[in-house]
Amino acid sequence: MIIDSHTHITDKNSDLFKELETSNIDGINIICVSGLFEEENVIPMVNENRTKDKQIYLTSSISLDDFQINKAFENFDRFNFIKIHPRVQSLVYEDIRKILIDLRSKHILKPIIIDMFPYRTDRFRINYNRPINYEELLIEFNDYNFVFAHFGGIYLREVFMMLKCYKNLYADTSLITRYFKDSPIDDELYYFIKRLEGEKVLYGSDYPEMKLQESLDLQLKKMQSIGMKSNHIERVLGKNFLDLLSC
Repeated sequence: MIIDSHTHITDKNSDLFKELETSNIDGINIICVSGLFEEENVIPMVNENRTKDKQIYLTSSISLDDFQINKAFENFDRFNFIKIHPRVQSLVYEDIRKILIDLRSKHILKPIIIDMFPYRTDRFRINYNRPINYEELLIEFNDYNFVFAHFGGIYLREVFMMLKCYKNLYADTSLITRYFKDSPIDDELYYFIKRLEGEKVLYGSDYPEMKLQESLDLQLKKMQSIGMKSNHIERVLGKNFLDLLSC
């Protein structure tokens, strides 16, 4: 089963569902990000486009805003993951820690996706998105599973070593192959995935950054070209995602 763990709907004219129907992908995880295209817009589109043949999973974004937090808690059963996007939401480490404390107090233990692609904004410095800076978070909240989106961006090596150290850490492959196509960083990603034997890695396209089938074809070809075993590729393409949901 192939699951794209990292997709977005950015407007009401999105072709995501059309592409899903015509692709070899069995399911998608749609990540809602506050400030881009709100959950109340995404959910009706999902309800209209659900089919028996394709699975649709949902990720809620959450911030320090009390209204947003309460809304997320009220509707939480419909979501499979929680997304924290430090850059878009202008969050720093202590903000994220406060969110996790609040989630834990409400006994909400769903997997947490943290964006790990470094950009700079007024409040957010690139250094905030160094994966190693979240090490204490992984230890303090070891009852949560975390997914570092984009495999840490330029910090692939840190994520690779952290995946080997922390049982509650996963990473997804989204964006790297498009942003760093044909670069040493792109090559490193698949080297690390092979070294991990596909364990704890989730396939993702970051749609609409890349079309669903185009991204799948490209990443599958990369994994095959370096000699990954078929059962290890299967872990990346869907098994790890489903196992994570069942934790």
